[in-house]
Amino acid sequence: MRLGEITHRLAQAPTAGKLPFGMQHIVILKPYRFIPPCRSQFWSRLLVRVLMRPYLRRFYGIERFECINGEKLRQSLDDDCGVLVVSNHIRPCDPMACGYLTRVVRQSMYCMASRHVFENAWIDRVLSRRCGAFSVYREGTDHASLQFAVQSLVEPDRPVVIFAEGSAGRMNDRVQPMLDGSALIARTAARRRAKQQPPGKVVIHPLAFKYFFRGDLTTSLEPVLSEMERRLDVPVKNGEELLPRIRGIGNKYLAQQEIKYLGNTQRETSDLHDRIEPLIEAMLMPLETKYGTAGGRSTYIRVQQVRTKLLPDLIAGRLSAPEESERHEQLRALYDIQEMASFPRDYLGQHATAERILETVEKIEDNLIGQITVHRPLDCVMQVGHAIEVSPRRTREKTSGAGDIALDPLTGQIESSIQSMVNHLSQRGARP
Repeated sequence: MRLGEITHRLAQAPTAGKLPFGMQHIVILKPYRFIPPCRSQFWSRLLVRVLMRPYLRRFYGIERFECINGEKLRQSLDDDCGVLVVSNHIRPCDPMACGYLTRVVRQSMYCMASRHVFENAWIDRVLSRRCGAFSVYREGTDHASLQFAVQSLVEPDRPVVIFAEGSAGRMNDRVQPMLDGSALIARTAARRRAKQQPPGKVVIHPLAFKYFFRGDLTTSLEPVLSEMERRLDVPVKNGEELLPRIRGIGNKYLAQQEIKYLGNTQRETSDLHDRIEPLIEAMLMPLETKYGTAGGRSTYIRVQQVRTKLLPDLIAGRLSAPEESERHEQLRALYDIQEMASFPRDYLGQHATAERILETVEKIEDNLIGQITVHRPLDCVMQVGHAIEVSPRRTREKTSGAGDIALDPLTGQIESSIQSMVNHLSQRGARP
């Protein structure tokens, strides 16, 4: 597809009101094959320069960008280090927004992206590969993807970006437990670079994303809340305060999930999280027992472990019709579990910000309707952390919890660095 055609289609596309992010866009029931990036820096630089801003403005409501400490990343590149950028993952558009970082540091990047990105709309497929995205199969070990990432650090021509939380959690203020894959990639590359003559280094730069909503929150959310109230058969409360309405919607939605999976509702408990946690366990533990998974330090990891065991036979077509139907129901349940776990306790407490309120509504809307309303305008701020030199050798630290695999200390260091930067950005706010 020619650049002129891409530009024309983008210009002709209506301003997005809603984006589909339902279950059907996450589970791809066909055999996986590795999709490499386009290595041409011409395409990545051109598309970032010409299309990034209008694309993100039109489809995601992002109007302004800011990058802090980009020179730290530039210095590592000038020092000929293999550079791995490990980021939190707030919104699905984070990888595209990284294009702004490439402009700041004057260097194209490779970006590891879930396979479903390449099964999405035409513009996502076209832009992703040309901007440097390569696929990863998160339902199992993807040796081709891991090898590409490692080799890109051993013979560095571009930094590699990984969103180590695994999925877009829509939580501006809290970093979720990160997967160990980024540490594994970095250490493998560090061992190979250490054997070069002269020896080379691999460094990790933590990257923190933060979004700020600059519109009128009540005006933006009113039609969304009204629609959800109608769907849940809750009295529409136009004009009332946002937080009580959101809690009422959340209560009714949770009651539906309790009836669906438990056969009854636990309305006597006022705290929603006191109801969410036992509901998750009641849904997840039987699946872990059935598929023989070991658990993990986060609900996301536990869900991924079950999915890894559940999907292969389904994708290969080795199941009877009743078995296929059962697996699809289990996938739906796993998705519901993951989404319920994404509502942290006290996120809408005393210090609920506009962004926290917006994120909560977006997640409920996605669960209930299968679409997310685009709220605008948003400011996107990213901060680059200090370089962490990667040692070829690993020391292990134990984690609490039965069945947990020892966490690589490097992963914990990355998490801590990103959370610290997120806290700083929250206190600082976005510059007008």
